[in-house]
Amino acid sequence: MMAVLESRYSKANNAFGRRELFEKEESRGILFPHNIVELFQLEDDVLEPFLASLLAEQQVRKSGSND
Repeated sequence: MMAVLESRYSKANNAFGRRELFEKEESRGILFPHNIVELFQLEDDVLEPFLASLLAEQQVRKSGSND
């Protein structure tokens, strides 16, 4: 669940927390890129409104599907 939330936050906020890492395959010497998102530096007072907006969005979808 955290990975999904991190990804959605990053996409909505100019790739905040996104980093590209490379893993080397030793046998062929090839580097493979891996994208990760880490929101450790994100303050709670910034993340909380984002989470609240996601919850509100889900509630609207749920109420719309019940009609």
